[in-house]
Formats: sequence, C-alpha cells, structure tokens
Amino acid sequence: MPPLGAGRLGLVAFDLRHGLPLVWREARARLGAWRALGVLWRLGRPSAALGALGPPESAAEAFTRHQLGGRLRLEAAFAPALGLEPARAAAAELAVAVGARFLASRLSLPTRARWAGWSEERRRVFVAGALARFQNAEVGAIEVGPDGLAFDVRRCHFVSLCAALGRPDLLEAFCDADARFFGDPASPVALRRPETLATGGDRCAFRLGYKAPKA
Repeated sequence: MPPLGAGRLGLVAFDLRHGLPLVWREARARLGAWRALGVLWRLGRPSAALGALGPPESAAEAFTRHQLGGRLRLEAAFAPALGLEPARAAAAELAVAVGARFLASRLSLPTRARWAGWSEERRRVFVAGALARFQNAEVGAIEVGPDGLAFDVRRCHFVSLCAALGRPDLLEAFCDADARFFGDPASPVALRRPETLATGGDRCAFRLGYKAPKA
C-alpha cells in the first residue's frame, strides 16, 4: 500500500477527532460503556475483505479504501454484540453521520451574497479547490452561475470498490451523507442529484443551488 499522503493523513486526523467520538457515543448508547469499549477495540482490526483486493492502484483509491474500510470495520466491530444485520444497520447510520461530518470539516460554503459577487473565474477556483479535497471521484466539466453550480461525476471509487467486494449495498450510506450535509437547515446550498452511478446511471449529476432566502 502507498505511504500515507497528505490526504490520507487528514483522514486519520479526522477519524481521531470526529469519527471515533461519534462511534463511541453510538456504541455506548446502544450497548453501555463496557461493551462499547469492545466495539472500539475491534474497530482497530483491518478489513480482510479490502485486503483481499490487493494493493490500491492509486492514491485516490487508497483514500477511498480508508473510508470504505471504516464502514466495513464498523460492521465487524458491532456484529458480535448485535448480530450481523443489526450491525450492518448501525454501521450504515454511523457512516451517514460520519460522512456528513467529514463534508462539514472540509467544506466552508460561501454565503449566497458572497458567491453571487464573485467572478466566474473566482467561482471556478473555489469549486476546483473544494473538489480537490475529495479524492473519491473523477469529475467532468464544471458549470458555475450566480445561483449555484453543476458537475457530473464520471467515475467513483466507491462504486468500483463496492462492486469488487460484491457489496453494492454499502453505497447508499455514502450517497446519503451528501444528502444529509446539504439537507441540513444550516447549509445555504441545496443538493439535487437526479442520477447516480450507485443506482445504475452513467454519472452522478450534482446540481447545487442556493436556497431561497428565509422570509
């Protein structure tokens, strides 16, 4: 496996600061403090399923494997205490919560007024910089306007890795994390995504627009 780059080091820092506290709170609420400690202990074990795929082909794939591995380790960590299917449900819910928190940690969305006041070039620079913080996907052309932006994801490493694992069911939580982040009332931007690779589409059509000002 490639050495930890800046992107994956950032993931490790996020796990320690945000991910693990979320897991601890959920495990303690479900199981009590003592059994929750067992969940955290088992969480440190690497995912055998991902390891069986061989080394990642790129730094972007390694970045995605880190996140996907967390989801698989959550299932394995909760399974002895909850059983397989409840463990998968708990892991899915945590993956949504952690994913939304990850987006919040990496995206500082400009206000509607600030975005509208930027030039087209300034908007493009901002979007390119924001997308560079997420190495899971390959993005096509980006369209920007005074009210929002649009882009298509043509390749997603989550999709290819979950297919290789025979676990397409894992994809929903990663998509739902986007929906939860942008659906938060505090987000000035709303997400519309009429087509996704995860549901068999040719692309993930991200359409992001500023919400109407509150009356």
